[in-house]
Amino acid sequence: MSVLIAAAIFIAVVALILSFQFREQERAGFAKSRLARATNQAPGLQYRASPGLALRGSRISNSEAIERLLRGFHLTHSIDAKLRRSDWKIKVSDFLLISAAVGILAFVMVARLSGSYVIGGAVAMVGLFIPVFLLNRSVKKRRKAFNNQLVEVLTQIANSLKAGFGLLQAISLAIDEAKPPIAVELRQTIQDIQVGASFEDAFNDLNLRVGSEDLDIVITAILIQRGAGGNLSEILEGVTHMMRERIRIRGEIETLTSQQKLTGYLIGALPIVLGAGFFVINRSYISLLFTTNVGHGLLAGWVVLQTIGFFAIRRILNIEI
Repeated sequence: MSVLIAAAIFIAVVALILSFQFREQERAGFAKSRLARATNQAPGLQYRASPGLALRGSRISNSEAIERLLRGFHLTHSIDAKLRRSDWKIKVSDFLLISAAVGILAFVMVARLSGSYVIGGAVAMVGLFIPVFLLNRSVKKRRKAFNNQLVEVLTQIANSLKAGFGLLQAISLAIDEAKPPIAVELRQTIQDIQVGASFEDAFNDLNLRVGSEDLDIVITAILIQRGAGGNLSEILEGVTHMMRERIRIRGEIETLTSQQKLTGYLIGALPIVLGAGFFVINRSYISLLFTTNVGHGLLAGWVVLQTIGFFAIRRILNIEI
């Protein structure tokens, strides 16, 4: 067991060292590439024909070999999109290393305490998804903050358009009054346009970075107006009114379902709390679950049923509007 602990600590330390080393290599390589382009020793930046921009470096890995290996998996691009939407400043490869380190440490600690590799493996699987859970939570939190700020920003943009400003000027004025995260994302979009990206690609990339349904409605309205014409300020006012109603309805739904969500969390946590209590009070009584085959089967059944119940409650309470 001591060998496993030492191996887990070694892997975790190596993962952290590699993360810092890759970050320093990225900074040095970025500076060299900019100097090479400035001195005409390297080709300029190229843009993709599809929506989005290739203005920034790869978010998958600093190693070309690792990037080629990971690029073929759908999970890689899903994690990459979530890292962009959460604004976490790490690579996909670093995130996978952190997840692996958490899973290994969870396995070693639980296997050491319970004396069962089966329980340790089950907890290790849970530990692997802890960074994913935190990432998804960060994405939802940042998206919610963006949507709440979007209404006020659209009102400012519509008022600026009525005053005679152009769209990009109106957005720049709104950025000066806005706060992160919407100020950061809009400023990045303006910078993309200023360095040569098309209007459509810059706003489509904004839509991909944020992943908000409300923003998708706004961008769709703006792009249609650019092609078909019309009064953009009136269009934005109509979209703003609709978004205010969506926010109000979301608040009512959250209020009505909060009690049911709390009940689900309490019911899900109750077996874990009781098990921990018996482990402290009477370890020999609860140890049968970890030392016998019948106990292992009961634990496996509990995990399956608990997982099904958790996702069933979330599915019922997840009301889309």
